[in-house]
Amino acid sequence: MFSLLRLFRGSRLTVWSLPLLFLSPIALSTFNLFNPVLVKDINPAGDAFPIFLTPAGDVVYFYADTGEAKQLFVANQQGVTQLTSLAGGTGHIDHVDHPAPIQMADCAIYFLVDANDDWGVDQVWRTDGTPAGTKPIMLNDIRGLSAAAEGFYALAGDGNGYWGVWYSDGSEAGAKLLQGGFDSMTTSIIVLGVFDGHFYFAMTKPMGRTFDLWRADTNSATLLVSTTLRGWVHGAVYQNTLYIADRSGEIWRLPAGSDTPVMWQDGSRFYGSVSRMYATDERLYLIGLDISGQYTQTLWRYDGASGNFEEIATYTEIRGVTGMGDSLYYTAEQYTEEGVRLGGSYFLRLPLTATTPISVSPVFTTPGDLIAEGLKTDGNLLYMQVSKPGASELWVSDGSASGTRRVTNTVQSYENWGSATCPCIAVAGGEAYFDRQDPDTGVELWTLEREEGKSLYLPHLAR
Repeated sequence: MFSLLRLFRGSRLTVWSLPLLFLSPIALSTFNLFNPVLVKDINPAGDAFPIFLTPAGDVVYFYADTGEAKQLFVANQQGVTQLTSLAGGTGHIDHVDHPAPIQMADCAIYFLVDANDDWGVDQVWRTDGTPAGTKPIMLNDIRGLSAAAEGFYALAGDGNGYWGVWYSDGSEAGAKLLQGGFDSMTTSIIVLGVFDGHFYFAMTKPMGRTFDLWRADTNSATLLVSTTLRGWVHGAVYQNTLYIADRSGEIWRLPAGSDTPVMWQDGSRFYGSVSRMYATDERLYLIGLDISGQYTQTLWRYDGASGNFEEIATYTEIRGVTGMGDSLYYTAEQYTEEGVRLGGSYFLRLPLTATTPISVSPVFTTPGDLIAEGLKTDGNLLYMQVSKPGASELWVSDGSASGTRRVTNTVQSYENWGSATCPCIAVAGGEAYFDRQDPDTGVELWTLEREEGKSLYLPHLAR
């Protein structure tokens, strides 16, 4: 059965195209964080609910509600600019289960617009960061989008009642159909993203028992292989190779320049499925989901240089994962055998050379009252959203217990909360942006003031 939800979530899983940052940390005492500062009151009459915070160089793009409609905005240290002036109900897919992420290319930002406020997406828009340079460039029944170096690939109607794969150079007349005739009633197309100058997507057959792996370039689309992989399919790029996994635990890999994917893991190692993969320059991290009845998640690490596969640790749920310095950071939760959450979460660091995770701060434990997720980094600090009974907070950490502190309150609203859209934290141009609720302004976009001589260790910032 056709599933628009699965399709857009497939597009969202192309996070593998953005490498994790591994830079040298600095002490928090030298990082001059001070008070939270409102960037702009976008919706003076209510809540702006900024979502899809997407960093691009020194700026961050996001959607926000003006009170009349959701619009696209761009923010930097100088302020906020509204880029669209769309009628009510448009600007992105309004229902939180059907997100439309903002896509970054080398020279432009692409996003999807629902032009007639129905349950479909009708347009691809492009922006150069200015209102004059923000306009529609492809009008069609859009089902998925993946930015490329010089333009984008889209899954959209082919004009004959079927799906098609399109390529656009980013100009208003630059879209062309590469392959049509895909039946949306009997297949689901999952966007894997752009790798080695080509666009990859998987097309699952009825009941999810097989899928076809396709590759497209700017001129044509080609079927590479039909496999017996089952269920959800996702990918990651590691050491110039595309890894493709499904919920059976099987993993295939396709080296750059090759036309033939080969089986790498037969599924026996992961006790079930591979639910997520994260690639850094030096390691490939995999999260295996045990579906035999325990429903636990296990963190694995693969070193391509040595060929070593290491089983790190097992939890009930693994959440935010990112790299900073010489370590991987992540949060995890535990449940009882009866499925009751113990409360609280771990906040952990895994050095590249270690096989045992290290607790970053003793305030994060299970059981406990702090649940951390949404880890983002500027290379020196980690920012995360931490929830506890009756509150949501922004925390910052340099990877040490003494350098892990609460900064300010944030917001955990129904509209914003979801793995696709939030936690709403982004780092751009060395600045952290986040959503925060204030009695005077409602839910708006905030940043952190930096002032010479000020330190995170000020008493009013301590927990």
